[in-house]
Amino acid sequence: MTLGERIYTRRTALGMSQDKLAEQLEVSRQSVSKWETDASVPDLDKLVKLSELFHMTLDELVKGETAAAPEKEAEQPEESAQRAGGAGTTRVVLGGVLLICGLLTAILLLLLNGGGLGLLIGGCLALAGLMMLLPPAGRLVTLWILWSYMVMVFMPRAMGVRPKWIFSADLYRLCGGYPYFWYLIIAWAEVLTGLSLTAATVRMIRRRKK
Repeated sequence: MTLGERIYTRRTALGMSQDKLAEQLEVSRQSVSKWETDASVPDLDKLVKLSELFHMTLDELVKGETAAAPEKEAEQPEESAQRAGGAGTTRVVLGGVLLICGLLTAILLLLLNGGGLGLLIGGCLALAGLMMLLPPAGRLVTLWILWSYMVMVFMPRAMGVRPKWIFSADLYRLCGGYPYFWYLIIAWAEVLTGLSLTAATVRMIRRRKK
């Protein structure tokens, strides 16, 4: 039996799909498919991770020196799936609560003539709830929106400094004196933080697709 056949046999015995195994190993499903057809060989770090996921030693996985693990281990994926399902349900419930609370907070404060404060607090709660309800890629995008919202909306309102001030010629002309110098520094910090969060989010999404 080849290495690819052992990976396929053990994966199916544990009830794991290629997508699930790829997610655990942080690789693409195509990579797993190539391993199982012996079109390519996993790197050493992936072999170590495979042996841990399959509850096998490296010798058992690579050389096939011993028999398959007891049937008891085959029951573990089902238990893991149940735990994952419970965690997923908790996340959905909590996300729904945050989303509803955020929307209600925004509406209530708008009715009480606290529009700006309502949008700040309610928007943050609603975005946090939405992030928990979405799939992984969607959660990354929503997390980026939440952080950008905090940096580009909440911080400017709290500190009285707007990111657009970096384009103000008057501010650069007056930046030699207090407090204009600090206004300019804070405005640039807000803009650069927002750009950094955008770049980090794009990089994380691309890494998940590999």
